Amino acid sequence: MAKFNTGRSGLLVFWRILRYIVSSLPCPTRIGSTTMRLTPFQIETFKQIAAEVFGPQAQVWLFGSRTDDKRRGGDIDLYITGFSQTGPEVQQAANRFWVLAQLKLGEQRIDVVMAPTPDQPRLLIHRVAEETGILL
Repeated sequence: MAKFNTGRSGLLVFWRILRYIVSSLPCPTRIGSTTMRLTPFQIETFKQIAAEVFGPQAQVWLFGSRTDDKRRGGDIDLYITGFSQTGPEVQQAANRFWVLAQLKLGEQRIDVVMAPTPDQPRLLIHRVAEETGILL
């Protein structure tokens, strides 16, 4: 079992480590009257990647547990709208978005849901994302 220095220097090291850990945690970001558990850096990164992969008209919506400040943890659920790809290009673009997000943000649990194209049925997950999502 590790033995900690209980003197003044040991306490100082403990507080520095604790401060570092707390400062690296995602903080709630307020947009309008809603809050979300993403950092400003994460928000900007998702928006930049979406513009690169789907075009400047693309919109990224956060939905799921990260929109609720009272909940802890959870993956990042993103809903993408306004893209110009069709058919199999949509899945390829979604995969590229996910890979770029992993590369830029580090390993994260990210789920990417694409809005249905005109030839696809609208599913329950689409309705939930549209009704509860927060535009980044």
